[in-house]
This record gives sequence, structure tokens and C-alpha cells, in this order.
Amino acid sequence: MQATSSVEPRRPISWRRLAWATVLSAIAAAAGTGMLFAAAAAAGIVDTRVLLPTLTGTGPLNLAAVWVATVVAVAGAAVLLALLAVTKRRAVGAFRIVATVVALVSLAMPATVAGPPATMRLTMEGMHAVVWAVCVGMLATLARREGTG
Repeated sequence: MQATSSVEPRRPISWRRLAWATVLSAIAAAAGTGMLFAAAAAAGIVDTRVLLPTLTGTGPLNLAAVWVATVVAVAGAAVLLALLAVTKRRAVGAFRIVATVVALVSLAMPATVAGPPATMRLTMEGMHAVVWAVCVGMLATLARREGTG
């Protein structure tokens, strides 16, 4: 006769580590997008006359808007990772796939919004790529439970 265990299967994500990973990832992504924005602004690539859709309405691309969108995106990625952790056996792998698809879809915004010159569009797409890289690399790695490498 085999003994059955009522212990829940071990999840690959640590909730405590996910919280810290989210904070650290938000800081890293905000730093990366901020540096990219600052470099583009210094090079004259950012056209402040172009009004873009933001989380709070419409406005020019500025550092505050970049940082807010970055933090919201990282928080959304953390929620996605948490949901996958409770529903999927291979949560981190599924997260990386879904996050990549979401990032590819998100590139449609800079590509389709009216007004910005091509170099500004590329800068915005670069910021999307920075957030994706931090979420898929840093967030997914730091949130893992120790020993689930």
C-alpha cells in the first residue's frame, strides 16, 4: 500500500521572492527606459509636439510617462507570472512565452500611433524591448524558488 501525500505540489515561484523581484525589476526597467529616453531626448529624437496615448490620457512623451508605463508593465508581468505559477506546472517557461507574445503585440503601439518620426518610433520600441528583457530575464529568474534553477 502506498502512502499518499496531501502536501500541495511545490511551486517554482516564491511569493516573497516575487515581491522583491518585482520591485528590483521595476527599478531596473525604469533605469533602462529612462536612460534610453534621456539619450534620445539629448539627441533630439523625442518630439514633444507629438501627443501620444498614455495611461492617463494623451500627452507628449516625457520621462514621467515613460516611468509610469514601465512600472505598470512590470507590475502586470508580475501578476501574469503569479497567475501562471498557480495554474501551470512550468510557470516560468509559460511566462516567458506569453511575455514575448505580449511584447510583440505591444510594439504595434509605437508602430501605429500617428505623428512621431521614425527615429522616435524606434526609441519607443526600444523601451518596450528593455521592459520585455527585464521581465523575461530578471523578474522570471529572481522570482524562482531556490533550487528550481
